[in-house]
Amino acid sequence: MYLKTNLLLISILFIQVHLNLVFGQWHSKTGIGSSLSLGNTKKFDASGSFLISHIDSSFEYSTFLKGLYGEIRKDTIKEINHQEYLAGIKFDYLPESKFSPFLLLQIEQNKIRKLDMRLTSLLGMKYTFINKTKKIDEKKTITLARYSISGALLYDAEYYYGKKTPKEGIRISIRPTITQYITDNIVLENVTFYKFNIKKFNDYTIDVMTSLSNKITKNISLIFSHHWLYESIPFGWINPDEKSTEIPADNIVEKLDMVFQVSLQIEI
Repeated sequence: MYLKTNLLLISILFIQVHLNLVFGQWHSKTGIGSSLSLGNTKKFDASGSFLISHIDSSFEYSTFLKGLYGEIRKDTIKEINHQEYLAGIKFDYLPESKFSPFLLLQIEQNKIRKLDMRLTSLLGMKYTFINKTKKIDEKKTITLARYSISGALLYDAEYYYGKKTPKEGIRISIRPTITQYITDNIVLENVTFYKFNIKKFNDYTIDVMTSLSNKITKNISLIFSHHWLYESIPFGWINPDEKSTEIPADNIVEKLDMVFQVSLQIEI
């Protein structure tokens, strides 16, 4: 059931706390965050993430976990509007070179989009056509601008709630990525992920993540982020123009999701 009311909210800034640890070429990053909005409707969000990676000029390895939960309350009605979990491992060979092959294995669950489990395996190549860096000292070099594009072949197996057989397919993905420092403290990042089914071209997904971060102090950053997700045939749709008549209308997933967030990141 979706709330049919206009939301009048007094928002409290989303706070994120990150703990970064470095052991030689091994890096770990743990993050937690939450937000609360008050008014005629109460809204609560919580997130958590963990990343451990090994980075050098020969290869890059990372393992990651992410979770997001959100709910909206109006009087006695509670609606969960976010419940997503993601885990995976990624290998990059020669990550600093112009051409870098990579492998990704990932598992995902998203109850709001009726996705019980998605298994993804991906093999591809990244081409970096702009990579400007600045050397701070003998040990530290920072990125000023990095523009790259990746192409990959991936296999998806999607298991939906209430359906016994998975939706499987071989897809091609294209992912341009931009990291651009506007000033020494302000950085713009954008990742656009486009993938389509090679046997059914009208079955595609576009996932766009954009962020603008401003480093206020050495350990505190103000971040504006926007996530835009479009699926041409989500759960409950037969094709891009026709909804299923066999599934209750409340269970049919909408094609478009958008989230805008302002957060204060504190690094320890």
